Amino acid sequence: MAPAFRVIRSIFWTLGTASVLVLWAFVAGRRTHPRTSAMARRREDDRRGRSRSGAILLVDDDLSTRALVATWLHAAGYVVRTARNGREALALLHDEAPSVLIADLNMPVMDGAELRGRQLHMPMVSAIPFILLSGAHDAASIAQTLGIVDVIRKPCEPDELLRVVDGHCHRRLRTAS
Repeated sequence: MAPAFRVIRSIFWTLGTASVLVLWAFVAGRRTHPRTSAMARRREDDRRGRSRSGAILLVDDDLSTRALVATWLHAAGYVVRTARNGREALALLHDEAPSVLIADLNMPVMDGAELRGRQLHMPMVSAIPFILLSGAHDAASIAQTLGIVDVIRKPCEPDELLRVVDGHCHRRLRTAS
């Protein structure tokens, strides 16, 4: 990762301000570094009619994290719905089943672990892939006990997140057809 992006990322995670979010989204959309060209490939795929569409439910209590991750996913061609906690997410799950559910572990009202437990008891959405997005040091062990395969540590990189989400969406498309 280029030094400028490290600086922007550290400023974002320190301040969490909307202005840094806008700056990050602008800069991230213009990157051309070979390792981080996933967004550029997705834009090219969209132009050629090979969209990576899918619905994502993103659950995080932190507004700046929710906005940043939603921006990355939207830029990659995904339809993103957001919730501030597990209770809001459950209401959205009753309305429409997403392709992937991404949730933080520590949230007020209902945390990610309880959300996962309730998801597993809902037959219509129990098979939806659940990605844990957390900065908690014990997130991996908690994820393992809940049957969650993918844990992404905060702060995360857009390419890491999109690689994991793409993998789940493509798997679901292959099994659906």
